[in-house]
Amino acid sequence: MAVFVALTLGADGTVDAARISVAGADSTPVRADTAEALLVGKLPSDELFAAAADAVAAATNPPKDIHAPAEYRREMAAVLSRRALKNAAARANRGE
Repeated sequence: MAVFVALTLGADGTVDAARISVAGADSTPVRADTAEALLVGKLPSDELFAAAADAVAAATNPPKDIHAPAEYRREMAAVLSRRALKNAAARANRGE
């Protein structure tokens, strides 16, 4: 599973734009537009990223197979999303 995040921060530090997609958590890659909308206009924070990560997990419909149950895959989508959001915010703050 892979989570891809791009954040653009405004001069005031709030999120101007957000793009989040998840590969490997559904039959096709998923764009988490609900989570993206949740981020825009708000200051980055752990609480905001947790809420967005929950929205990412809710947007997935992972398969159940011999390697992992769907619930585990959904939880991993949330965990990886939180990490990716924190990293993207740090990169945006550095101007990268």
